[in-house]
Amino acid sequence: MSASVLVRVVTMAVVFVGAAFAVCRADEAQSPFPWPTQMRGVNIILGRITEPDLGHLASDWKANSVRLMTGSFLANEPPYAINADRLKTLEETVGWCRKHGLYCVINLGQPQQNRDAGWFWQTPAAQQKFVELWQTIARTHAGSGPGVAYDLMNEPHGSGSAEAWSRLVPELTNAIRQVDQVHPIVVEAPAWGNAEGFVDLKPLASDANTVYSFHFYHPFDFTHQRGKAGTLQATPEDHPLGLRYPGKIKAFWETAPVEDWNKATIRERVEPVVKFRDTYKVAVWCGEFGCTRWAEGAPQYITDCLDTWEELGIGWSWYSYREWYAMDLEMGTEDRSRQAPRYESDLVKLIKRYFARNPGVPAGTAGPKE
Repeated sequence: MSASVLVRVVTMAVVFVGAAFAVCRADEAQSPFPWPTQMRGVNIILGRITEPDLGHLASDWKANSVRLMTGSFLANEPPYAINADRLKTLEETVGWCRKHGLYCVINLGQPQQNRDAGWFWQTPAAQQKFVELWQTIARTHAGSGPGVAYDLMNEPHGSGSAEAWSRLVPELTNAIRQVDQVHPIVVEAPAWGNAEGFVDLKPLASDANTVYSFHFYHPFDFTHQRGKAGTLQATPEDHPLGLRYPGKIKAFWETAPVEDWNKATIRERVEPVVKFRDTYKVAVWCGEFGCTRWAEGAPQYITDCLDTWEELGIGWSWYSYREWYAMDLEMGTEDRSRQAPRYESDLVKLIKRYFARNPGVPAGTAGPKE
């Protein structure tokens, strides 16, 4: 064989092998990472959580996942610039989660202008920037391996939100899938993510790797100790029948009827989620639930919620971990102040009994620790 022929043969072989490798990588990229089946975790806040906090969560509490609430990255005025520094903080925090073997669900807040929730739904330019933001985040994580999911927006709400959200979700999904075909997308129901929002919800036919999330704080007067003066301001005068669980409680102060609240009531209120899951054969998740730590009957309420989620096979994420003092389990039930010391309270011991069911990182999803 002449030298020139040999060169051509070798060149063709290299091209063939390279092409085969590229096809293999492309096929690999098209295989989605499935949503974990054993999600037991907590909510954390970007900029407040520290790496030692996450280390404690993973090693001591034995949680296997976090829902990373990031707030808004967009400026309130045109051109609605994306906060690059905040994006860097996001990537650093996701890296901490990976280091400690915690599956990380990235959640973005709904942009608001002067606390006007309806503004976003009436501002197409802000919505397009939100789409661009999600594509930027997804592009960053597209090749990062399993262990990350995208929760599109926290509790969509405000005037016009239901209709606008139903239009925006497919657009967000398409933008993400242009750059990342493998990581799960999480969609929260309209109406603040409540279970009732699942009644009219329709799944995305275009994306099989989408999870549908609900939040649960019923009865709100109890979980948030709400009275006429507002959240955490309940008084005996506000609730002459008492405000304890289980018991007779109004789900929403003033307008709602008094009801008997117990584990059966909790199960009844999540029926729209269960029906949605079973009808459409999709994954669902309780992305938030919680209760004021000093509420009378809080341990039983937390137990009944957790037992319900576990019995239904629904993953869950407690709100929250080392963030809002009213639901910070490490602060116990006696000291109601914002500066209450953290310790191994009975509420911590309670939730750790459920985390003890975790075999480790959610099965089949998270990669090795860095």
